[in-house]
Amino acid sequence: MKENKSKVDFLISAFLFQALEQEKGILCRIFRGSGFDIACAKADGPIFYTKGQKPEPVLLNYPFAENLFLVYSGKKQNTRKAISVKNIQISEEKKSKISVLTDRFATCEKLNDFQELIKIHEQEVAQLIGETPVQQKLFTDFNGAIKSLGAWGGDFLLVATEWEFRQVKNYFSEKGMQEVFRWEEMVLTPLSCFAGYLP
Repeated sequence: MKENKSKVDFLISAFLFQALEQEKGILCRIFRGSGFDIACAKADGPIFYTKGQKPEPVLLNYPFAENLFLVYSGKKQNTRKAISVKNIQISEEKKSKISVLTDRFATCEKLNDFQELIKIHEQEVAQLIGETPVQQKLFTDFNGAIKSLGAWGGDFLLVATEWEFRQVKNYFSEKGMQEVFRWEEMVLTPLSCFAGYLP
């Protein structure tokens, strides 16, 4: 039975992989997005992604992983609307600054530094798109740092805090967000990313 299930999983995965390859060009033309979501769906683990380039696998081996959580907000954003509303020109200087932040995120070894990176990154993006960082808007009393994932104000939040899991879960439950996950429950360790990705 388990062997049959594995075969079914493999077939579904192969089908979806082929479908994603075929539809990527269409989706990018319709939504005018970067293709990042599709690249993530096809990856075996965390990646660095630049539009038009092959994704680069990255190992996120944080010593403070027990202090990281992912929260499902239940507020799924309309990606097409989020992209179409913003017609933003990003300077090379801004791109470089955000890229440096991304590199620092990947190699960070201390929770306090990670929290500071979240705040800086959120502020940079907020200024760029004319929005308020999610923590300033909804979680001003939270002890830690919160980063919006996906479209701004998207359906998942990255949380970095010294609080224990129970405290984090209680806090967000009071905000109407019941689904809270530990970092290790959600983030894959990359063995190898799909080498055949077509940017």
